[in-house]
Amino acid sequence: MNARHSLAVLLLCVLLPACASIMTGKHDIITVNSSPTGAKFTTNTGVQGVTPAIVEVPDSVDVQFTFEMDGYAPAGYSANHYISKWVWGNILIGGVIGLIVDFASGGMGTHDDSIYVTLAQALQQPALQQPAVEQPPVPIPQP
Repeated sequence: MNARHSLAVLLLCVLLPACASIMTGKHDIITVNSSPTGAKFTTNTGVQGVTPAIVEVPDSVDVQFTFEMDGYAPAGYSANHYISKWVWGNILIGGVIGLIVDFASGGMGTHDDSIYVTLAQALQQPALQQPAVEQPPVPIPQP
């Protein structure tokens, strides 16, 4: 076994056990869209913006979005995190060590790349009408 072959094997042993951590990192980038565009949104992680937007969120938490726009009913969306597919490959290739590295580094979770919310128009409240009040007849003076 020559030095190059040994170096290649060593690099594979070091890099492959952390493939989910390397591929997903600790944050995810999510594209946020709505219909109509221009809706204001906030998240439980403190992110605020107006659609369309691109936001960065921690990959290990569920992110709750709240959307608001004048003339439309408020809407919510939950971007739940799930285990990255890279973790499964890592378990096969890196075994327990790879799983431990991914868990310790926070690289196991991920989110979908984009979300899309359709806002419903708010119901218009009918204008309050004053009830008709019957007026007594006005007497007409007789000459």
